[in-house]
Amino acid sequence: MSTNGETDEVNKDAEAPGSSRDFTGEIRKMQKKLVIRGENAREFARFAENLLSELGARNKIEMLYAEKFIFTAWKYHRAAELERNMLTEQNTPDTYKMEDDRRKNIKKYYRVRTIEKVNLFRDDRVRQLIEYQFELERSMDRALRRLRIEQGLPVTKFDEPNNEE
Repeated sequence: MSTNGETDEVNKDAEAPGSSRDFTGEIRKMQKKLVIRGENAREFARFAENLLSELGARNKIEMLYAEKFIFTAWKYHRAAELERNMLTEQNTPDTYKMEDDRRKNIKKYYRVRTIEKVNLFRDDRVRQLIEYQFELERSMDRALRRLRIEQGLPVTKFDEPNNEE
């Protein structure tokens, strides 16, 4: 009940963390805002549904923090895919820029088999992407910490910010 005697609609549908609440409407809204062409919408739906049930958002404020966490986690997932593509591109011969006669003499495709041979900072795009991933990790940590506080769950020392906010 709220202070004016009306039913508090925000907590009306409150569920315990890990409950089987249907998040279809929330997931569709997130999908429209976040999933881009070339990404698998079903994969995002499964990803978001699993996280929402784990996070246990019980009201609109908690749902905002949960959505922020999911948005950031999906961007992190996307950034990891981009990083993989960039590193694969870095270790693939650039045959399309060569003249046709030279292209025939190069092996079709090769890949570095050990991570020690990959130069993460050879390309500024990779360096910037790695920095972006660190920012996303910090944002996910902050959103999860705020959600835990809102839910009244204990926040451990590990969860406390390191003056990064």
